[in-house]
Amino acid sequence: NTGCPVRREPHTPGVPVGRRGWLSMLRWLRSNTWERSIFGSDQHLGIDPRVLRHVRRYRQSREGQPEAGGQLFGTVTKSLVRISAASGPHRSDQRSRYAFRSNPHTAQTFIEAHAERGLLYLGEWHTHAENVPSPSETDVSALRAILQNSQLNTDALVLMIVGLARPDADLGVWYMKRTRLLLECIR
Repeated sequence: NTGCPVRREPHTPGVPVGRRGWLSMLRWLRSNTWERSIFGSDQHLGIDPRVLRHVRRYRQSREGQPEAGGQLFGTVTKSLVRISAASGPHRSDQRSRYAFRSNPHTAQTFIEAHAERGLLYLGEWHTHAENVPSPSETDVSALRAILQNSQLNTDALVLMIVGLARPDADLGVWYMKRTRLLLECIR
């Protein structure tokens, strides 16, 4: 046991939606969502406003405030990875000013609860006490371990880090495919 978190996601079959339904959903999402291109892909990444509000509530804006984090959930289509929910932080997480580790049992409980609602586990989020965040080696290693040791319904995971800069510049978003390369989404 490496001590790294392992995520197991129950199988969630897709629900067919008519072409008109998908197009109207995409128009709504594009007008109300943080959206960026995924480097080297035809897909876009969209993050719902309520997810952004949730994660930004935990910015480390006060001296000594610990890192916070949790899991990201949503849906995946051929053209859009949509993050529509975020969990955490939880009381059982390990938190300090410059470190965060989610409790794997609590995280698994939330992954299963979101799967029952038809949402996929898409990755992890946490805060950094820096203006424009960048992933640490610990962050990259943890994401690699999750990809390597978990049963997932996707072939990539998202890493979102919230920093201290003004909104939009405060958000760093990366994704890692099973090839283990960490790629930044275009800002």
